[in-house]
Amino acid sequence: MKMLTYLMTSNEEDIIRDILEDRVFYFDKVAIIENHSFDKTPQICKEFAERYPDKIIYERRDDPFLVKPYRMQMINALIGAGATDDDWLFQLDADEFMTDIPYNVALIARTKQCNCICSKRAQFYYTDLDVLNNTHWKDLKYYAINWSLKLAYNNITKLVFKNDSQETPTVYDEVKLDLRPIVKHYQYRSVEQIKDKVRRDVGLPDHSHMISDNWEDYVINHTLLNKYEGEWKGGGHSWRGLLDNTKKLKEN
Repeated sequence: MKMLTYLMTSNEEDIIRDILEDRVFYFDKVAIIENHSFDKTPQICKEFAERYPDKIIYERRDDPFLVKPYRMQMINALIGAGATDDDWLFQLDADEFMTDIPYNVALIARTKQCNCICSKRAQFYYTDLDVLNNTHWKDLKYYAINWSLKLAYNNITKLVFKNDSQETPTVYDEVKLDLRPIVKHYQYRSVEQIKDKVRRDVGLPDHSHMISDNWEDYVINHTLLNKYEGEWKGGGHSWRGLLDNTKKLKEN
């Protein structure tokens, strides 16, 4: 039973080295598509691919960022590299870290005869305090667990994306694990990174959550969030709710 994962990345030099160090430590095979970066992301990905040729399948692309077709291409690349239906495929973005060891979670799922693992996403936000203190993303404390997503699957040869609107592949005869591990998500990491993200992503169909072209609208008031102090607190406002409530606080 091997652990597999894939990721797409573009202009993430501030975090991609830490992400790849994490992936090669916990996973047997890692498929990467790097697309149209203007920073050092391609060099870092190439460095890791050369350092870990038995683990990393790396491809650089310069066509439009097509999320769903790219994911199917990476699944097929992993199958071509020997992945079997006994292995587990984890879907983690290039700004996400698991808080549990993947193998341990997959072993529990297999023991309980499950073929799908869902997660809780702990979304870390850049807050008003972080702007004031110029906080590094590794030191971010304020978060909300406000969404869930399928995280891992076995039967890799049977996974399909039925259409281009699917975020995760279809799992036939799905049996979900009752445990939901927490995944830390660092989508907003610094003032400059947020500015770059806004310039790049606003208006793109795969980034419909980018609803404003003003970077300050993505800085959340810390009083609306949980603070991580060694224990996870559940729940939290939706993304739209956080934006709306932050605006209300600014207006008052």
